Order: sequence, then C-alpha cells, then structure tokens
Amino acid sequence: MKTKKRNKNSPTVNLVDFDPVLCERVRASLGRSPFHFTPTEEPLPDDEVDLFVVAAENIGSLAERGVPVIACGSAGLLRSAFLAGCSDYLRDPWTPEELALRAQAA
Repeated sequence: MKTKKRNKNSPTVNLVDFDPVLCERVRASLGRSPFHFTPTEEPLPDDEVDLFVVAAENIGSLAERGVPVIACGSAGLLRSAFLAGCSDYLRDPWTPEELALRAQAA
C-alpha cells in the first residue's frame, strides 16, 4: 500500500496492520482532524511518523522505537500492552473520535 508524503503541518498517525475497512472508517470519520492517518502493513520509519496505533497483540518491540504507541484491543490485553510500553490504550469497542482525542493527547 502506497503512502503519501508527510505533510509537516499535519501529524502522521500510522495505523499498523489494521483491517482496511476500519482504516477507511477512521479516515472518513476524521477527515477534518489535524492528523494524517496512514495505514500500512509494517510500521513506517520513525522519522516519517508521529504516533503508531497497533493492536495490543502486535505491539512487540514497537514501543521501544521512541515514537508514542497507542495499543488497542480487549480489556484483558490492557496490562500487557502497558507493560510492553504503550503510551495509551483503546479498549474495544472504540470509535474514531476517541482515537483522535487520544492521539491529540499523545
């Protein structure tokens, strides 16, 4: 999947390995937000992104890269996601608007 060049005025939020339908729902709901949402299968390089959003079970070493990470998933994965180093957690079910508020806080 191709990504657009980063606009320095618009923080880039990398949606890592998300369902394409969910990515389009986020983009459609948050089209007027100050963020540029970029879905990719693999995380973007650190210098191209301001925030990662990833499923809690896929956080791996992503939180060690120096870019804030918001993990998402079930309540049962919350503790392990924070122990892995995420900055914030979206408990299922979450909305695109909640993501935008948490991204702004991060």
